[in-house]
Amino acid sequence: MSKRSVSALALSALLTASSVVAGCLSDSPASGNPGNPSAEAGTGSSTGTSSTDKPLTVNGWADFIPAAGSSGVTSYNDQIVWKEIAKRTNVTVKWETTAAPGSEDYKAQLGLIMASGKLPDLIGHIDPVLADQYGRQGALQPLEDLIKSNAPNLQKLLDSNPAVKGQITAPDGHIYFFPRLLLDPRTQTFAGFMLRGDWLEKVGMKAPDTTDELYQVLKAFKEKDPNGNGKADEIPFTDNPNPIIWAFGVGSRGPNSTDDFFIEDGKIKYGPTDRDTKTLCNI
Repeated sequence: MSKRSVSALALSALLTASSVVAGCLSDSPASGNPGNPSAEAGTGSSTGTSSTDKPLTVNGWADFIPAAGSSGVTSYNDQIVWKEIAKRTNVTVKWETTAAPGSEDYKAQLGLIMASGKLPDLIGHIDPVLADQYGRQGALQPLEDLIKSNAPNLQKLLDSNPAVKGQITAPDGHIYFFPRLLLDPRTQTFAGFMLRGDWLEKVGMKAPDTTDELYQVLKAFKEKDPNGNGKADEIPFTDNPNPIIWAFGVGSRGPNSTDDFFIEDGKIKYGPTDRDTKTLCNI
């Protein structure tokens, strides 16, 4: 194992950004349910303090699709958080990203990378079954010893939750990925919004608990000039509206069901409850 792979793991443990450290690295840059462990991303449970004295660059690979309306952000390399990570740790991750639209496409591209033998230092996320497969082939670095020395909070959690440890441990006894753990019920509902606390103070309101309260807060953001420039130029909402739609029971049939909305004669209609849909289903 090279020094580079150790530094890459330390970065992953500190910043909870990557789930896999690739094995066989050179010195050149290169699901059961207790807690819902998955390998899609790193976990906030792991918060080490490692960095490096000399600047270090490691290569990462992950899927990345810019948020709608984002400007100047085409990969993790463009995000402020990764630039700040480099400042604080002296470790720069050079991300190569793919816009694979589905899990099967992502798995296929990951398979091609594995077959090429030119592995990145970090892999953004991986299916636990694939982690076991590639790990036993020697493509991925076993992490249990490095977790023990670099990720004390994650180690403490694994020690106190044998079921979780069992779920992320491969049959050969090794751990090949950092889990994404949602043990607290409050963190299991993760599709929500971030609101500006200073704007809430300016309009004299508290954080909303219901969709009705959210509407009132956004309305106040629009009308009460929270940025204090004397103009009604605030944009109160710039996020994905799906969580609001889900709150009304829409979207229960999968991630694409929100597309069932359509406009007819100037009115918004919802396909599954539309008369024509019901007629079609009865044919």
